[in-house]
Amino acid sequence: MAFGDYPADYNPKVHGPYDPARFYGKPDTPFGQVKVGEISAWLGRRNKGPAAITGAISRESLEDISDITLPEGKKIFFHETSCNSDQTGKITINAVQACSVESAAKLNPDRAVYLLYLSSGVIKNEGSEPDRLLEALLSYNNVKIYHVDVMKYVRDTPAEVLFLKERVQRSEYQVSHASDVMRYLTLWKYGGVYLDLDVIVLKSFDELDENFSGAQLPTEIAAGVMGFGNSEIGKKYATDCLSDLVDNFDGFIWGANGPDVITRFASKLCNTEKGFDVTKTCENFTVYGPEIFYPIPYYWWYYYFDGVHKKAGQNMIKNAHVLHVWKSMNTEYKQFRTEDSSIYTDYAKLFCPNVFEQLDEYI
Repeated sequence: MAFGDYPADYNPKVHGPYDPARFYGKPDTPFGQVKVGEISAWLGRRNKGPAAITGAISRESLEDISDITLPEGKKIFFHETSCNSDQTGKITINAVQACSVESAAKLNPDRAVYLLYLSSGVIKNEGSEPDRLLEALLSYNNVKIYHVDVMKYVRDTPAEVLFLKERVQRSEYQVSHASDVMRYLTLWKYGGVYLDLDVIVLKSFDELDENFSGAQLPTEIAAGVMGFGNSEIGKKYATDCLSDLVDNFDGFIWGANGPDVITRFASKLCNTEKGFDVTKTCENFTVYGPEIFYPIPYYWWYYYFDGVHKKAGQNMIKNAHVLHVWKSMNTEYKQFRTEDSSIYTDYAKLFCPNVFEQLDEYI
């Protein structure tokens, strides 16, 4: 194309005024799905001008998951519901979140791993640590990053009424309760495994039952690691949980719409009030004991991050399938260095090595 010419595929009657940052050829892979080794080729298909390249990277936003049909196959889902990316002006991620995603992708190469953002999905690679972490994740072929338009996502679902009546929006714990609704709704829509964004996956989920959750305490099942299959029974169980959530939604109690939902469901299914201190299977649904996903309880969350409790913590996690590290319990925002000798740094180096390599100084 000579200087001053329009691209061959540009049609003013179709596209309107010419935008040098817009690509007018055949629809291409969204930038959020481009692997690190393919970025040069992706940019090569764009206008080569500096303004156009900058505009392409900053303008290309994540594809909305409601606009596509997910392929068949096993799936793992993460949700980023904080909307921090809206404040930074681009998609962002922290170290613990990125490690969660990489460990899931690394240990489950046969499963698509979806990272879903409620924030506006603009990607800008400016070399910051979060930018490098996203690139590290996209080096895995099974990692997919999408945007979620909440109102499109909930439309014509049992959860729609919660948003139409603004019950989630007016919740005392809006971010947490939005996350609760999204996790149950996603498993209802697609089936698969849901994980919180503060875990390290240590083993393949192929070793677990298809329909499952895990106890964090003998009397309470947590909603941070759970799965429902696409079988008839799996879909029924996902529907039961989502219906319970909608019927009993409470915006004033933190755990009412997450752990309380799955605890009621499993207790009723297993016809028990004695708790789940050991793994128990009832009607094709397994509640794994605390040692499998939550081996260190939330009130000892710091065992993962400081060296003082490392030995005691190691004895507690020896049978774990997933480490839920309870990062939200760090209410004083203590910083932990990558050079520290801790359970978290040891396991991060093994199970999310690409992410760990990109960290500047702190976890």
